[in-house]
Amino acid sequence: MKKILVIALLTFTMGISEVATGEEQDSIVGRWMKELNIEALKDYDILDIEFTKEGKYYAITVLEDTRKDTLIGDYTFEKDIITFKDDECKEVVGKYKLEFKDNGVDFQLIDDDCNRSYIIEGFFDKYKATLYD
Repeated sequence: MKKILVIALLTFTMGISEVATGEEQDSIVGRWMKELNIEALKDYDILDIEFTKEGKYYAITVLEDTRKDTLIGDYTFEKDIITFKDDECKEVVGKYKLEFKDNGVDFQLIDDDCNRSYIIEGFFDKYKATLYD
């Protein structure tokens, strides 16, 4: 009986440490926001982007607390590379390197001939609430 209790305790302890230090911290799933300080996009204040577990992303541009445009697409994420595909640029796949830091994520352009590269590239802060699940 003691052996079973020890094994159960070890399993429980190891499971907790994996959640606390593993993929959860470096997961792209969730909601991210950044301020847009780009002259070409002066009609927008914020880009709010959410990644779902199912491989969908929703990018919402906001001006003065009002949702302006929404872009919906698919993404894949492997190691530190994310790829985007959406209806805006039908056959163009965007590719970015990610670096998780300072409670956010930095998107570094690798290759993207679509106009989304103007707003995707750069640092996004993690946002606690999600809109899509």
